[in-house]
Amino acid sequence: PDLFKSCYKLIILDLSNNFLNNLTNVFNALRPVQFNLKELKLTGNMIENLIDFPKFPNLEILDLSYNKIKIINDNSFYSLSKLTHLFLTNNQIELIENDAFKYSKNLNIILLNNNMLQRTPRISNLSKLKILDMVNQNGNLKKLNDYAFERIEKPHNSLSIHLDFNDVENVGNKTFCSRYYNISEIFNLDMTMNSIKSINRCILKQLNSGLSTRVYLDVGLTQQPIEKHSEVCNCDFKKFVSKYKIDLVGACGQLTNICEPQKIDDKNEDECTNRQEFTCDLHQKNF
Repeated sequence: PDLFKSCYKLIILDLSNNFLNNLTNVFNALRPVQFNLKELKLTGNMIENLIDFPKFPNLEILDLSYNKIKIINDNSFYSLSKLTHLFLTNNQIELIENDAFKYSKNLNIILLNNNMLQRTPRISNLSKLKILDMVNQNGNLKKLNDYAFERIEKPHNSLSIHLDFNDVENVGNKTFCSRYYNISEIFNLDMTMNSIKSINRCILKQLNSGLSTRVYLDVGLTQQPIEKHSEVCNCDFKKFVSKYKIDLVGACGQLTNICEPQKIDDKNEDECTNRQEFTCDLHQKNF
């Protein structure tokens, strides 16, 4: 408990790659510096239970990657009001309770890649969030609910969502919609080929908005044999997303660049014109 009592100017502390498993002891040791600390790294320890953090009023960066955390509770980060970067990569997180980030409204980046999540976390209060990384949930993330990435407060940053290496089988009809603002909040979306194949592509129309000049869609192909790539990455798909100002980037974008211009410009009736189930409606008065 007295370890840091003389370190009253300490602002960055790295306790990574040790055998720490009891956060209560860590917090007791940090009492002398808790009002100054801006960055705390606890990467690569043996932390299983994420108890509620005491008041660290100036903490901006928290790294808990490569531990054994399974649940993020509602009050875990209650007192971390200035937190901007939260790294939870390579844990065993199965559940993030709905209000886990409610009081950390300054979050810019949340990294949750390589965990065990079955659903996306609630980010409705995070108007400053720019990056949500949920790459590879080890086969558990099968569904994206309606309004999964909406935010309540305005103005808010446009989002970069990373969902690579998740074979999502079920996407809600209004997954990329918001009930509060009738515009998409996403400027970059990464998904695997299997996920794109399993959804009705009319849902991608929801990404078209005035929030960003362009929207970037990166379809990951690394899990698919090369002969399967053209099933999604074809001229018809490029024409469809281009109509809604969505740019294909990465491997899929490179493949579709071989399309002849006249094939892209062929005028076909838009299959989504009368599909109201995929239209984003504004219902702010109900919330």
